Amino acid sequence: RELEKRHRGRVTALRQLHGAMRTLQVTVEDRVSEGLRLVEASDSLEKVKERHHDAGQALEAVQEEVKEAKLVVERTRSNARAALDDANRLAGDQGLNDSLRQSFQLLPGTLTEIDAMIAEAEASVDCMQLHVDETVIVEYEEREKKILNIGDQLVQLNEAIRKEEAKLNDFKKDWLTSLKRKIAQIGERFSRFFEEMGCAGETMLQENEDFTKYSIELKVKYRKNEDLQLLTAHHQSGGERSVATMLYLMALQGDSVCPFRVVDEINQGMDPTNERGVFNLVVDTVSSMGTSQYFLITPKLLSDLRYNCDTTVLC
Repeated sequence: RELEKRHRGRVTALRQLHGAMRTLQVTVEDRVSEGLRLVEASDSLEKVKERHHDAGQALEAVQEEVKEAKLVVERTRSNARAALDDANRLAGDQGLNDSLRQSFQLLPGTLTEIDAMIAEAEASVDCMQLHVDETVIVEYEEREKKILNIGDQLVQLNEAIRKEEAKLNDFKKDWLTSLKRKIAQIGERFSRFFEEMGCAGETMLQENEDFTKYSIELKVKYRKNEDLQLLTAHHQSGGERSVATMLYLMALQGDSVCPFRVVDEINQGMDPTNERGVFNLVVDTVSSMGTSQYFLITPKLLSDLRYNCDTTVLC
């Protein structure tokens, strides 16, 4: 009985040992599996690291390409701006007109298509040259040279014209200044003579781009309630026009030198008051020292006119 009890204890111990061995086996198998998984994970991590490294290198390469592409874009923009400035300069102040804009709108939108058009046009030109007479080309080149020579001559002529116009403007300025000063002197005498007659008169220079159309206008007034009016055949009577003409001739005497002057029937049509006033002015003016000899031809004279010792009457 004691032996049976010990046998059972051994069986129990064996069973416990078997259970422990089983548990140990399972634990070892689990540890082995975990070790395998760890190895596999390590391999995967290395592969991930390699892929990350490759991706980093690829990213750096792409970034370098992007950087180079940006530089190309900047150079292209700079060249485009320069080309645009050249185009605007060649187009002049007016820029592109509507016709040029329409022509540009008909062109392709890419460089490849434009290069294709250029190649096609060059091919067409090459084909045309096969059928063109060489004499025509020679004649064209000669005419082109003549056009260039004429263009150079035109530039020189325009420059010469510009210089001559500058000289002409300077000459015109000096001449016009002197002319205005001389007309002002004549106008001062003309106004003074009219004032002595109890009337009013003035001279005005009318300028024009055409020198042949320059003129001197006379404005006169014979009555106090009137304004100065241009001397014409419609505004004044014949006698009034004769008075203005005579006084203007007398005003010119200070600026024109001649041995003698002859006036024929200037007093015709004048009323007695104007005729007497004009005659007295003539006598006073031509009797001054250094004036020309004066001949007044008339079929009649008023009575009781004022003469001086320098006056001779021939009947």
